[in-house]
Amino acid sequence: MATTEALGQLYSKRIQFHIDAATALPLASGSKKAPIAYVSVRIADIKDRLRTSVVKGQMNPSWNENLSPTRISDNSEVVFEVKHRSVWPKPSTSRLAVTDPYPLSTLLKMQGGNAFGTNIELPLHAAMATGSHTGRQFICEHKGADVD
Repeated sequence: MATTEALGQLYSKRIQFHIDAATALPLASGSKKAPIAYVSVRIADIKDRLRTSVVKGQMNPSWNENLSPTRISDNSEVVFEVKHRSVWPKPSTSRLAVTDPYPLSTLLKMQGGNAFGTNIELPLHAAMATGSHTGRQFICEHKGADVD
């Protein structure tokens, strides 16, 4: 008899996200300078987070990075967070903007199934706002899915 974990692995996909860019990021709280930004990808049921490198001093950062491949199920929720890394007066991290949670299956449909190389744009809202979307956009691309 298969366990729930084993069943989840049967229906999981090997996914690699490509993080492209974000536009019109807000300033970090209490700052007058453009953020030191990176993207953190939070996936339900997975303790490790995927993340990009940092881009310093840009309101419209571009990462153009492939994240490490990971296995997730179609119904796992994925949230993309743009964060600011502060180094003074002490190292800290704050959320600048966040997407709504999307099940992987929804992201794949938005991309046109398993089509590789197709960008999708996700609306961002300020991390402190309660669901109010702004003109901010986040662009990512699903790089691959292998159904095992």
